[in-house]
This record gives sequence, structure tokens and C-alpha cells, in this order.
Amino acid sequence: MKQAIVWGAGRIGRGFVAELLFEGDYFVHFVDKDASLVRALNRQGRYTLYKTRETGLEKCVLAGNFLAHSTDEDLSSLFLQEDCLVDVAVFKNDLESAAEMLAPYVALRAEKMPRSPMDFITNVNMNAPEVAFRRYLEQRLSGPARDYLDAQVGVSGIFMMCIAPDATEEMRREDPLAVYHNGFFEQAVDAEAFRGVPPQAPRLRLSHRLAAEEARKLYTLNMAHCALAYLGAPRGYATSFQAVQDAEIRRVVAGALEEASLGLEKQLGFGGEEMLQWREIIFSLLLNPYMADPLSRLGADSRRKLRPLRVEGSQIVIADLRPAHQIGKTRGAMDRRGAGPFQHFVQRRAFRHAGRFQPPDLRVHGAVFFHNLCIFLFRDQADAPPDAGKTPVGVVLPV
Repeated sequence: MKQAIVWGAGRIGRGFVAELLFEGDYFVHFVDKDASLVRALNRQGRYTLYKTRETGLEKCVLAGNFLAHSTDEDLSSLFLQEDCLVDVAVFKNDLESAAEMLAPYVALRAEKMPRSPMDFITNVNMNAPEVAFRRYLEQRLSGPARDYLDAQVGVSGIFMMCIAPDATEEMRREDPLAVYHNGFFEQAVDAEAFRGVPPQAPRLRLSHRLAAEEARKLYTLNMAHCALAYLGAPRGYATSFQAVQDAEIRRVVAGALEEASLGLEKQLGFGGEEMLQWREIIFSLLLNPYMADPLSRLGADSRRKLRPLRVEGSQIVIADLRPAHQIGKTRGAMDRRGAGPFQHFVQRRAFRHAGRFQPPDLRVHGAVFFHNLCIFLFRDQADAPPDAGKTPVGVVLPV
């Protein structure tokens, strides 16, 4: 049986990543700094996974094909297997400390097995985690170990839309180790990043355009989340599911996604039918009643995620910000005249409520929600925020 190391046995590590690997006939070695979690996993030998979809809740038990290890243990034997695949599934703030603990094992492999490759997958909820992770390793390795890192160590980013909130109290009463996610159907990894044999599993897809897929997700799904937060909170909604039930808000979000699709088609090469299917996937996630994300969290998330992205080594235009009729569409949903009842609502209230979620300098950081919506609402209006009209049409994000 193939073996893989999952560094981080939290909600994503044992909930989503491990399931993918189990389906690919991998034996999983969980590694976690929480000693009590490690003991519980080994003692119980199984845990319950709940997956939610629009149609209901699916429950399964994962058992018998994993062991858990503490980060305090000597894990040398795990890292000296011929095929070494490590999936790093940690929070963004823990990525550097994970690299700190993993660097000695890279150095050990460089010493003992210098001709054998080693591959990492970075399952971290941030922009370009693979770049940050490799940089952290580079800072900690030198000499032959650094040469081995450059020549034999692959680091892949990921694309997925898995949402994994805390298990409910009812779920934890039945199984204290229960995990819970939205059942997204696949994860994509960079086909060209691996130095060894790329991992094989039914729902693990090898992508040759991972950066473009990441950009598409950040500037469509995360834009939709931000729009729901900024439009839904002033109307008294607490969750994304409540906000998307509002017909007017749903219409604006759908229009924003349609316009963003035009820019993504033009700049990143996605096809029109492909983007139509993509928008349907996004709405299937938004309309999942079991995944009712708090708007306070979604509204605060964009500044962390919406950053300049590198695609094929150059700068990219995230979205064409001209009114949609200028790039082949009759009327833009986010154009000031096409915004209908939301024009007054947004220009008078959205910025007042923005402070509940993000610092006032949000606009300077170019949150795409404001790019796709507010720029057109505010253009040529005397009461616009000071810098709303200064954002150029067709914003280019520098590398």
C-alpha cells in the first residue's frame, strides 16, 4: 500500500485530505502537535466524517488505514521511505513553524537518499502557499541540503473549494473526533510541480494551469462571499445562506459573477461554457443550507486572500473593469445604471458597514467586490468615497 504523511490532523487534514488519499489506496500517517488528539486518534482507530450538500447530510466512518504521530516524536523512518509524499494541512499562521519542523527531515533525506525525490502539497488557505513554504525551507537549509531542495523537492499548491466548519455539538456527542465539510468533489494540484511520481487518487486532479484556477476561485467565489457580506449585513442577515435567499442580493451577485467571468475568459483563457458551469458550481455552494458561513467572517476574509497573483511569471489583469457593454455585453450588472435598487443602497450604506468587517483602507487594497460593484456605482458622483473614482478601468495588479 502507498503511504502519505499528512502534517496537521485538523478539520482539513483528516476531514478532506485524508479522505482523498484513502480513496487512492494510501495509508495515512497523521502528524500533529496536539498530543491529546494524537492519542485519541490512535486509541479510537476511526472517526466520523460528515459531508453536506444541498440535498442533505452524508455520514461515513473512516477507520483502519491511518496512524497518528506527535511532532515531538522522531519521525525519521517516515521520511526515509522511497516515495515520500507530505501534505501540509495547517493554518496560514502555522505554515512557517511547520517548515521549521520539516526542514530537518528534508536535510536527513538529502543526506541518506540524495537521489530520491520528495514532494509536498500545501493545503493552506492563503494565496500561493507553495511559494511561501519553499521560501521558509530555503531560509533553513544550506549546502547539500539546499542543493537537494532545489533539485529533488517538489512543492505544489492546491485548488479546492472545501469549507470545513467545526462539527456541531450533536456530531461531537456521537463522536468527539467527528469532522464536517461541504463535500466538494475534487482537489487540483500542480501537475508540473512534482519531482517524484505525482499522487494518484480518483478525486485528486492534476492541473496544468493551477495558478489560473486559483485566480478564478479567489476572484469569483471569494468576491461572491464579500458581496454577500457587504450587501447582506446591512439588511440584517447573519449568514451567507440567509443573504443569498434575498432575490435582489442574489441577482447582484449573479451579475457580478457574470461580469467577472468576462474578464477571466479574456485574461486567463477560460471558455464561456466552462465559466457558466463554474458559476453554477459557486451557486451550488452558496445555496447549501448546511454551510451557512457568518457574514462577519466572510467580510473580513477578502483582504487576506485578494492579493496580486503570479500567472506564468508575469502580471495579470484580474478582471476587466470596464462596463460589460464595452467588452461585448449589452449592459453591465455592476454598471451604475444597471444596479437598479442597489445604487442608493450601496453608495449610502456599504461603506458605513464596511468598518464592521475590515479596516477603512479596504479600498486601497483593491477588494474585488468594490472593483466589480462600487466603482461603477460611485463613478462621477459627488458623494463618492475619496478614492473610489481613482481606481483605473482595467486594474493591473503588479507582480
